[in-house]
Amino acid sequence: MFSRSTTLVVLTRDRLIRADFDGAKSTTPRSLAVRERPHIEEIATLVEMALASERRKPGRVFVLSADVWTHTLSLPAATIHGMSPAELLQSLAFEAEPLSGMSAFDAATAAVPLAESAGQRTYWMTSMVGAVREQIQDAVRTAGGTFGGVLHPGGVPHALEENPPAVLTGRVEFWPGATVRVVAREGLVSRCRVDDSGAASAWIAGVDGWRTESGAAQVTALVSEGEVPVDAAPDEYLSLSDETLLRRWLGAWNLTLAEKSPVVPLVAPLVRPLTKQQRMAVAAVLGVAALGICWGHTKWVASENSRIAAERARVEAPGQELAGLSQQITKLEAEQKKAQEEQGKLKDEVRHAEEVFDAHRRRLAELMRRLSEDSTHDWVLQRIDGTGAELKLIGTTMHPEHISLLAEGMSTDLARHGWTVEPPMQQARNLSDDGGPWTFELRLRDLNSLKQLPATNAAQRRDTVVGASRP
Repeated sequence: MFSRSTTLVVLTRDRLIRADFDGAKSTTPRSLAVRERPHIEEIATLVEMALASERRKPGRVFVLSADVWTHTLSLPAATIHGMSPAELLQSLAFEAEPLSGMSAFDAATAAVPLAESAGQRTYWMTSMVGAVREQIQDAVRTAGGTFGGVLHPGGVPHALEENPPAVLTGRVEFWPGATVRVVAREGLVSRCRVDDSGAASAWIAGVDGWRTESGAAQVTALVSEGEVPVDAAPDEYLSLSDETLLRRWLGAWNLTLAEKSPVVPLVAPLVRPLTKQQRMAVAAVLGVAALGICWGHTKWVASENSRIAAERARVEAPGQELAGLSQQITKLEAEQKKAQEEQGKLKDEVRHAEEVFDAHRRRLAELMRRLSEDSTHDWVLQRIDGTGAELKLIGTTMHPEHISLLAEGMSTDLARHGWTVEPPMQQARNLSDDGGPWTFELRLRDLNSLKQLPATNAAQRRDTVVGASRP
């Protein structure tokens, strides 16, 4: 799969660096050119000089300049709630104005959110003069590359050690005008603090302080060229003066800038509107394309009309025969539909009859089982009367509430067999002080009468129902 090449241009205090990578996932630069930085303040000119150090045309160009302002700022979370991305950047630019010295209206700003604590939302931001960004974009386009954006070179969220430890690690980076403290894992920043305090001479205190603040098990120091502490042992810091480390550092930035969602504050390219000449050129191209499409469509329609006319002439010859066959098919389909409907009705009748017959076969046995389970010395069943549509349970009880409980339980158990149990009728005989005993009558009505079946062969079906419904 084709992968677009990437070019990193790094501007430090003392050097101009150009590194070319074969693809976004490459960690080793294909070519590396390093030269001494001249005494020139214009960033666009320095970018142009760095790109000119190689004859090969650059790919997608990212500029990492130590001259760019970077910082971490916190805003009240309640204040920024509901802000659009553009409104948030504008608010950050106004907050950064006293620190960066740039007007919020002239600044090009980028920011990524960090942790939220005590109602404050922290952002890591980069800011530069918008006109300078346009000059850099022009320089990249003149060199034949595609501008990807500008950012500060501090805080790459990848390990720089050749064999990174398994514990949570942090890093303190000392750059001219900025101290970047970062804790990152697998390419994502978990904690970050950037300000303009500290210097390489205070690197020991800076490392110890960040270890305590971040909770990282191990913290290393990274210093740019010319910033190495004279009293430090070689294994106590990382220096970009070491070419091996420089290559790993550039590879880490290449991986970071290849991410689809920015994890570092990258100032994106300026989207410029089309000029009048460009708009006219686009309109001309679109007009020619539309004219060609219309001409091609006209030719295609003419060709299709000729083909359809010939096909119609061939098909119309047996047209009457085809019409007759269509009528027969329509009639057969109607008859088939009617037969299917009748078949469905018959199936429904059979299924309903089977359900009713099954209920009638089993419900008397279920009734007797139910009565035997509930029989106690508190009531006596004396007689069962009724027809196929209704049964009467007649007896005597010493306590009327027992019959009410019996009716309630039977109503639930016998419903699935097509019976509904009506409230019992009870009459006191007043042979004892509490009015007892009581005679009771409990009626069971049939809900699954076969009279609901369709009227087909009604006389035969009525005889069958009467015979099956008798207890």
